[in-house]
Amino acid sequence: MKSNPKYEISITAQKELTDLLGEKNVCFTRDLLSVYRAKPFGQMFREAVNPHGMVQPETVEDVQGILKIANKYEIPLILAATMGPGACLEGGLIVDMYSRMRKIHKIDPECGYALVEPGVTCGQLLKALRPHGCWVSFGSYPPIQSNLSTLVCCRAQTNAIGKEDDFCRGIEVVLPTGEIVKTGSAGLGYDMWADTHGIPNLKWLWQPSMGTLGIITKAAIRIHPLGEVQDIVIAGFNNFDNAIEWSHKITREVMVNTSMVWSYHWVQWENYAHNNGKGFVKYINDMLTLKPDEAPPGYYPMYAFASISGFKEQVEGNVKACQRLAKELGGEIVNEKFKEQNPGCWNKWEHSFLEHVNPGMALERSHIYGVEAGMEAFTVETNVRDGKSFHHAILRRLYEKHGLRHVRYYTRQLDHGRTSFQRYLFMHDAFDQETLDREIEVEEDLLKWTSTKEFKEQFPNIVPFAPVAHSSAVGEIGKKEEEIPVHYGLMELDRRIQEVLDPNNIMDPVMRRKEE
Repeated sequence: MKSNPKYEISITAQKELTDLLGEKNVCFTRDLLSVYRAKPFGQMFREAVNPHGMVQPETVEDVQGILKIANKYEIPLILAATMGPGACLEGGLIVDMYSRMRKIHKIDPECGYALVEPGVTCGQLLKALRPHGCWVSFGSYPPIQSNLSTLVCCRAQTNAIGKEDDFCRGIEVVLPTGEIVKTGSAGLGYDMWADTHGIPNLKWLWQPSMGTLGIITKAAIRIHPLGEVQDIVIAGFNNFDNAIEWSHKITREVMVNTSMVWSYHWVQWENYAHNNGKGFVKYINDMLTLKPDEAPPGYYPMYAFASISGFKEQVEGNVKACQRLAKELGGEIVNEKFKEQNPGCWNKWEHSFLEHVNPGMALERSHIYGVEAGMEAFTVETNVRDGKSFHHAILRRLYEKHGLRHVRYYTRQLDHGRTSFQRYLFMHDAFDQETLDREIEVEEDLLKWTSTKEFKEQFPNIVPFAPVAHSSAVGEIGKKEEEIPVHYGLMELDRRIQEVLDPNNIMDPVMRRKEE
């Protein structure tokens, strides 16, 4: 991909941005900006280019100034959080919301929220919450990940999803015009943050990512009491359908904080990653011999777990219910055996789901070796019923057509068990061009497969997760109206809102790319 000369930042604009923020907080030397190109994996990373500049605001006033200058010179903006932007496709100005905007403005245990800036990390907030007897949902994200990215942008792909599906109580956002908007009760002028029926809830118009309609400068994140007792139940299953049914039932009944199903392959990858490299040879041998839904003797092909917290009597009752349901579905409770067989993975689960402290995770390393894209994933959101049949179909296709044995997957229930989030990683770290080319080939095959008439007839409720759908959307432009997917009606509504809030289209370089 080549950068777009229309996205270049004039010397005059560079000077105004430098005068606003200071020389230490701006950069317009493009060969120094590769770290802001994109996150180090995925289809969009391969299409990305270095941006033309980068700015690091520290205050709301800084953000207002940046937006006014960008509007004045019609400079396209790309927001960057913890790991970089979604993707810098043709250049423009990166707004780094992570490096300097890292204040925790308020912790209110009684009302159940913390007011944070975009750069506040999971680890930073968890540490600050412990003296208050609270914790915040964080999923499997490392402690350096921004809470705003994980809980506003990614929302319910985190802990406590069995009890909540909205982790944001409100936001403060700066519109492209420089105006400040607050949502929820804070929008009514109250010194508190909560969802309210007093005014329309518009907070999901804005996200800390590419294509948003403004820049979020504060978010009120829901926090939870630690609970009197914490426990975790691990069940082994020989059948994916039964494993996901167990997870679905206990999540739907709002019994647990979170529940997930992990394949044996995923468990072993995490075990190796969090056990100081021990077991690497066994891990490699298993990946060379086992099919995606197989496990060696003595192990289960998939493990489902649930974390539970609350008052003692409540936790004890929910644990017993989880045990009974596992037995009814042909599973077995394997806590002690799992600890012995998978000490690294257990250590991660114990920290994350029992102690509510994030120990970190293995880093994606492929970009360090100069190879683009590792940890390639294909993700869908669907209902639990259709997710079962899709699971078997995608594993069969990856194995029979591409010969892939090493397919890691996990699934969790969203929206109180009503929706299934399923992720499949069909490659390990890519260290050479040959592996990368194969990775691209597999990804393109899956995208073509999911867009066929036969697939849509068989799986009408399978929706590829937004990053995949969004990254391939550019190819839809120019098609006849009857050929355009239904979701483009939503994109048209979004475009009309965008025309009002962002008339110069500085916040959505992808849409600008399509128009040009």
